[in-house]
Amino acid sequence: MISRHPLAINVSLVSKPRIFPFSIQCSGVCGEGRMTRYVVCRNNEGKVLPDSQCDLTTKPLAVHPCGDRDCPPHWVSQEWEQCNATCGRGRKTRKILCAGLENGVYKEYEESRCGHSKKPDEEAACFERPCSKWFKTSWSQCSKTCGSGVRVREVKCYQGDEVGQGCDPSTKPEAKETCEVQLCPTDAPDHQKMQNQAHESQGVFAEEGEVPGTDATRRSRDSCLTHFDPK
Repeated sequence: MISRHPLAINVSLVSKPRIFPFSIQCSGVCGEGRMTRYVVCRNNEGKVLPDSQCDLTTKPLAVHPCGDRDCPPHWVSQEWEQCNATCGRGRKTRKILCAGLENGVYKEYEESRCGHSKKPDEEAACFERPCSKWFKTSWSQCSKTCGSGVRVREVKCYQGDEVGQGCDPSTKPEAKETCEVQLCPTDAPDHQKMQNQAHESQGVFAEEGEVPGTDATRRSRDSCLTHFDPK
């Protein structure tokens, strides 16, 4: 098991690194033993910053091999870097060095010197806290069966399976909108218009000599004349 001691190294861009010694206790024999120290990024005020705020190319090693004064080359895995995702799934990386000890002094070698064993993974999946995401229900029915109405739906922010508050307000879906199922029927027919149409129809009948009631009146008159007895 790796022995950990809270020894910090200042790797801020605005100040020179302060190097603290590694833990005195080794965690195991040569090839397995490790000495570790914390490596953090700090500003001049001593505030711890994300690693991205410091120059990663000058970051001191956090893990050294140990066990014997002379330890042949072998793979030495450094600490995992921060996950590249602030929430949900992401990827994380670490340095894998071919290193050993010569006369008690740390030394790095070409990777081919460690070819006798499989190189550990330099990248792996990582998972941070669940991301906050907007969830919405289906739209309700329109409030009116014809004409302009409204319909609504429920919109909530969830973080995983629980209601949260970390969603971006600018991306919140609309919870209410106007709707129209169909146009409403027109008003009742205009009675004056109906009367005008009736008059127009009578005018057509008159022009053709078929005024309603004319034939019946003539037949009744003729019948009266036929049966008239002057005596």
